[in-house]
Amino acid sequence: MTRRAHLGRPWIAALALALGLSFGLAACTDDSGLGEAGEVGSELDARLETHVVLPGAPSAEGLAYVRAVATAHAKADAEPDLGARASVLERALEQAPPADDGSAELLRYNLAARAAQTRLDADQPERALTLLQPLLAPERSLPVDRASARGLVLLGDAAARTGDANLAMGSYARALEILTMLLEEVEP
Repeated sequence: MTRRAHLGRPWIAALALALGLSFGLAACTDDSGLGEAGEVGSELDARLETHVVLPGAPSAEGLAYVRAVATAHAKADAEPDLGARASVLERALEQAPPADDGSAELLRYNLAARAAQTRLDADQPERALTLLQPLLAPERSLPVDRASARGLVLLGDAAARTGDANLAMGSYARALEILTMLLEEVEP
């Protein structure tokens, strides 16, 4: 079961704007790989819709999903080639987690993050973008969890490596907001 809540903070947008201006100026003055100022691939979008994952009753479907993900991780670990390893993980991502199973939802975000990291390690940032963008789109509600934040950071890394500074900054800002929410849960 999940609870949805819009948890926005205006200072995150201000931070994203400041980072955007910094990256924009850097793009105009150096060859950092972010492209020329006029070649940015997307609009800066730091919207974040989140939900808290609540524990639910274990189900047969949830257990089957956990086993499938564990099997995929084990198969990926056995693959010496990064591309083959990423393909194993991506095939596992094709299986959707059971509805209203918070644990399975978090496993999916962890699996996506590992697959994207593997694509980045294989110097395939475009493939990492293709993998993460639909899952982490600003209009989707993300679980308040480290897995979501990790995915957003990886999305930002992939975007930066492909020259989309706005997507990178928006993704980093969204990751920072999720990490802030997690920190607020820990602090009294």
